Amino acid sequence: GSNDVEFQLFSPLDSSDDTFRENVNLLVQDLRGQPVKTLDQYVEISESQIVAMLTDSEIQSSERLRRNGREFHKVEFSARQGKFLLKHVQYYFLDHTTVYALTFTSLADESEANREKGLKILDSFDF
Repeated sequence: GSNDVEFQLFSPLDSSDDTFRENVNLLVQDLRGQPVKTLDQYVEISESQIVAMLTDSEIQSSERLRRNGREFHKVEFSARQGKFLLKHVQYYFLDHTTVYALTFTSLADESEANREKGLKILDSFDF
């Protein structure tokens, strides 16, 4: 509930050597009174913040998709957080004046192994 995060779900540690828990979180932002009015504007601002504010960040893909008649935007990027190089997959949904940013995060070098599970989780949400 802090910083507009509605929830954060963590995977269990795989072993005693495991140092990172993959996770999914949902950020809900009220855009009333903000200059952002469209999904394109939100994506543009989000991508510029990723590049400007995150260490060693790189956007791998950015695409507009449609599922169940709903348009959303998918961004995949990597960035460093402390000692970890992380891979993020974000889905952005705009509903009138509210943006929902759903994110799956995993270690970059393990992301393909966990990617399928993470995408299934993200795809299970409907806004």
